[in-house]
Amino acid sequence: MRAKPVYLRKILREVVEKVSDAVIAELQLANPYIQKVHFECAPWLEIHKILELMGSNPATENARYPLFAVIMPYTIQKGLQIGVDGEATLRIIIAKNNNETDRTPARYHVNFEPILYPIMLEFFEQLDNDKRFETVQGLVPHTQTDWPYYDDGKETNPFPDFVDVIELSNLKLKILTSNC
Repeated sequence: MRAKPVYLRKILREVVEKVSDAVIAELQLANPYIQKVHFECAPWLEIHKILELMGSNPATENARYPLFAVIMPYTIQKGLQIGVDGEATLRIIIAKNNNETDRTPARYHVNFEPILYPIMLEFFEQLDNDKRFETVQGLVPHTQTDWPYYDDGKETNPFPDFVDVIELSNLKLKILTSNC
C-alpha cells in the first residue's frame, strides 16, 4: 500500500490560521487595521511580488501584514524513524511593516512587543497542541533573530516595505505520519 502524502505547506497554513484566530483580538488592540495574520509559503522573489501586488490595491493593502512567511525551499529529512514522515528544517519570517525613521526602541514598542512576539509565541503553542508534530514539552529547536528594520544582514531589504522581523531559522519540526 502506498503511503499517504504529507503536505507540510498545507499543515503550516492551518497552524497559522489557528494562530491568527487566537491572537487577532490582541493584535487589533495594538493596531486596529490588522485583519489577520497573513500566511505565505514561497521563495523570496514570489513573496516580494505578492506583497507588492497586494500593496498596489487599496482593498488588500492592509491585509499584507503581519506576515508569517515560510521561506522556500525547505528541506525534509526522511526515513528517520517509524511513525515520523520526516524532520523539516524551516526558515520562518514573522514581519510587520513600519516606517523608515523609527529607532529601535520605538520599533519594539510598536511592532515587536504587541504584534510579532505574540504571533511567535502562539505559533509555538499551536505546534505543541497540534498532534501532527512531535514536540517535547513545547520545545522546538530553532534560532531566533530580531531584526529591527530587516535587511537580512546584507544591507538590502527583500521586502517592498520597511519591516521589522522576527526570523526563526534552523527550525526543526518532526512531522508525525499517524496524525496527518
